[in-house]
Amino acid sequence: MKTTLARLKHLALLPALPFSFALACDDGLNADPDAADAADVADAESLSRYAAPLQPAAHTARLPAEAHIAEGPSAPAVAHFAGARTPAIEQVIATSLANLEADMARAQDLAFAGLRPAPSTRWLVDQGRVVVKSGEAIQPSWLVGAPELVKSAKDGWDGDGLFLARRALDVNALPLDLRALAGVEVKVFDLEREVCLARIAPEPGLAGFAVQATLVNFPNGWDGEDAPIPTHDAQSVFDQGLSVLSASLVPLSGDCSKGRWAAPVEAPRPDLFKPFKPSAELRQKAIAAFRKLPAWADAQHEMLTFFTDAPADARAHRAQRWDSLDGTKPEVVAYRADSGREVLIVSADSWNGCGSEGQQMVSVLEVKRDGKALTFASLGALPWTGVPEGLVDWDADGTLEIHAGYGPHSQSRYGGTLIERWHPERPAPSEQNDYRDERHEPLLQLELPDLTSYGCPC
Repeated sequence: MKTTLARLKHLALLPALPFSFALACDDGLNADPDAADAADVADAESLSRYAAPLQPAAHTARLPAEAHIAEGPSAPAVAHFAGARTPAIEQVIATSLANLEADMARAQDLAFAGLRPAPSTRWLVDQGRVVVKSGEAIQPSWLVGAPELVKSAKDGWDGDGLFLARRALDVNALPLDLRALAGVEVKVFDLEREVCLARIAPEPGLAGFAVQATLVNFPNGWDGEDAPIPTHDAQSVFDQGLSVLSASLVPLSGDCSKGRWAAPVEAPRPDLFKPFKPSAELRQKAIAAFRKLPAWADAQHEMLTFFTDAPADARAHRAQRWDSLDGTKPEVVAYRADSGREVLIVSADSWNGCGSEGQQMVSVLEVKRDGKALTFASLGALPWTGVPEGLVDWDADGTLEIHAGYGPHSQSRYGGTLIERWHPERPAPSEQNDYRDERHEPLLQLELPDLTSYGCPC
């Protein structure tokens, strides 16, 4: 047993990765089961400090005298003992088994301590699962076997246009920092509140991790009702779609199914915003502040100079505001945070397709109250962007994170999920069609590729 104990001491210094081993008592103990000497008992007691978690198996035929260790992919550790065992040895073994599991759990905690996610970490939550990695961040070496098609869009425009495929995951190939996520406790939030407390993928053998690819493909919009229904095999979905490595969320309390993002339990409490109905006075003053922004003046200039040789109908528009063209009216959505902050999203969209001089703009204004006095501080105003779904201050540091939903240029029914920060001080793109706008800083993003040709939007 001396050699066995030395090897187990070495194993105890490593992360508790899945393995199994068989332990056989030495010849001396088997020869006289009623005469366990002090050395045998001492060895068994030492084993209680160093071995891995064991589950005693039924008595087996005589095994080799020397214990051996056989590594396996996910098999539980099983101890096999040859011959009869005395009550004294049984008691030592029982105590050992109880202590070993706790010791190895502590060893794993120490090994993974530096790999646990920092309190500043945030994840998207999609359909009740944490998005761990997506797109090119998923390495081919993590995947095994051929992909399998699990859903095909067969109903044309009457369906959802979604193609889904999955592929087996080699959890042992995952980097340690991803494997260390297993069992991490997180807080899960929707757009307005904390919805659940959960553990990430606590299932044995990292079974809670999975890889799936998704793409969107409706029939060709140019061909109308006669368009053929697209088809894709599993490999095509992985080649052209978005691959996502996700992990299960097992609730400790609450319902995680409607969650949108998650943070470690150690993260600071976020400042969460909920919508409220603004008064007519607040709405009117917010629109007036909106029209004083430099970005609004830029949009007005774009409208006035849209036509080089302005026809009569375009000249008639020149006496109007861009945010009032063709019956357009600015919209105001008001949010109030847990901290009491009031923030308004003021937007207008008068663009009417190709050849339109209309403009689009969205702004975020913070309400400042001093007695009865009411002023606004601009937190950002950008053209050609969608209206945010909601607001949050992840770590209550005063900087807003914006649930942007998806941009207006995506004609897809599935624009994706985007949480971003705005940087209005950064320069605008040099060309209108350059959508790589540095004023938007994506923080978390999940956008499904859409292969549909929708036809002319005019």
